[in-house]
Amino acid sequence: DTLAGTSEPEVLSACLKVLRKIGDPRSESLVAECLEHPAYFVRTQAARTLGSIGTSNVTEPLLEALKDPNWWVRYLAAESLVKLPSTTLPQLKADIATLNELESRKALEAAVAEVDL
Repeated sequence: DTLAGTSEPEVLSACLKVLRKIGDPRSESLVAECLEHPAYFVRTQAARTLGSIGTSNVTEPLLEALKDPNWWVRYLAAESLVKLPSTTLPQLKADIATLNELESRKALEAAVAEVDL
């Protein structure tokens, strides 16, 4: 309820951290919305949380987050994509080829390489 009822960055960040520990996928759409928050630290927590609670429904928002201007958000979005139970390495490798931004590709390539050892 707090996550949906506030726009305060510090409160949102704290809620996202708690949600990551609790693991409630019913909140994934609210968390995905936080990927567009103006505060980078809220976006980083959102990306990280989606890797813990997300389902296939958050693949597109995480792929979009790979375009974030903040490198840490891109890195965590890529890491979360790899963690999603619905993603496969062949699919992620195909996704890399569709990314137009160099930094987006680098982030996802690094995350895929880490698990493809």
